Amino acid sequence: MTETEGVKKIVKNSLDDCKRALFEMYGYDYSIVRHFEVKKDHFLGLWSKPKMCVMYQVKPRSTLAAPSYNEVSGDKDYLLRLATKQYAEEEDDRLQKNREAILNQNTSTLVTAQMQQMSQMQAALEQVQETLNRQAFSASSEKHETIARIEELLADNEFSYSYINMISDKIRKTFSLEQLSDFELIEKCVVDWIGETIEVDKGHHVRPPHITIIVGPTGVGKTTTLVKLVAAQVIAYKNSGRKYEARLITTDYSRVGALDQLKHFGEIFHIEVNKAENVDDLKKLLDSYRLHSDGIFIDTGGYSPNDSVHIGKLKDCVSVPGVTPDIYLAFDAKTKCSDLKNIMNNYEPFAYNSVIVTKCDESKLYGNIISSLYEKHKKIAYITDGQNAARNLEKADPVYFLERLKGFNLDMDHIREHFNNSEEN
Repeated sequence: MTETEGVKKIVKNSLDDCKRALFEMYGYDYSIVRHFEVKKDHFLGLWSKPKMCVMYQVKPRSTLAAPSYNEVSGDKDYLLRLATKQYAEEEDDRLQKNREAILNQNTSTLVTAQMQQMSQMQAALEQVQETLNRQAFSASSEKHETIARIEELLADNEFSYSYINMISDKIRKTFSLEQLSDFELIEKCVVDWIGETIEVDKGHHVRPPHITIIVGPTGVGKTTTLVKLVAAQVIAYKNSGRKYEARLITTDYSRVGALDQLKHFGEIFHIEVNKAENVDDLKKLLDSYRLHSDGIFIDTGGYSPNDSVHIGKLKDCVSVPGVTPDIYLAFDAKTKCSDLKNIMNNYEPFAYNSVIVTKCDESKLYGNIISSLYEKHKKIAYITDGQNAARNLEKADPVYFLERLKGFNLDMDHIREHFNNSEEN
């Protein structure tokens, strides 16, 4: 095949050899048009060992966008995947903006109908993105060995394919081919990157009474978690020599024994407990507590994340005019990634500040949590571990998740120093 205008060729022993030579000459400033095997007559009419011919074009630097490994590899299907993924991301942005507009209107009818429809659309788009990234993950023939090993480690830790693809792209854009041979270097940087994607809610100072609400699906331990938050405040104030004036309210009218469970804890900590069945009840209780409480903690009923009717009613019940509570979404650490995203989408009407991950003692892998929080742009405030109401509540910390990564060679001294310094700054 002869060279045409703007198209050049290079012949080496293999496709990888061709790419390596092109990278050394042009960096990422080239694109592969096609590649094929060539054979040449050898001495005495024998065929020599096949070589690889690559036809390529040099790109003007001014027109370059951030390249990907697949683009450099000449993967023609990549453009289709990129276009589809870009469309999905743009649609996701539109849905988020529409979601915010609906939240501001604050009516259960809109929450019930429009939010449910938007959540279904968003779930479908996220499924498209995850399918595209799963396909990219499976196409391992063109991947550098180091990238393939990192991707396998991330998959073993149950990170989503979207998250794995993000890390892979970052490796390709950050390191040269020569640096990719240093697996320990790449591994250490990837662990740092994972930690940097974990955004922690460090809380903020508010004037009393500080109102806290926990929402989330049924069975994730919302009531126990709420009590742990109360106990943490009671103990902290006791250590400082002052009594913490707290109040407990439940809006859970569907679960048998919900009020009795809270009253049991209220007796232990000498805290008044009441029940609110609607927004008027809640407003009256908040008005009566406002002047003589440090903290008011509101427990809520648990519903399926797809039960938009009850979620809408709960949203109306806790939407007291003039009240700006801290709202946390609680979910079980064992929940798989796709379900976590669905939960986050469907509880979005509450405009929750951050999340609390419960039952961490029942899980050993946390890629599902890290991936979901990163992709949904949510912070994590607390983790719970065990059933003891006076203990087993910790403020979230990236180190907690990093030291539990499976299969990674972890430099814990570096990790603690890196992320402790980050918190201080």
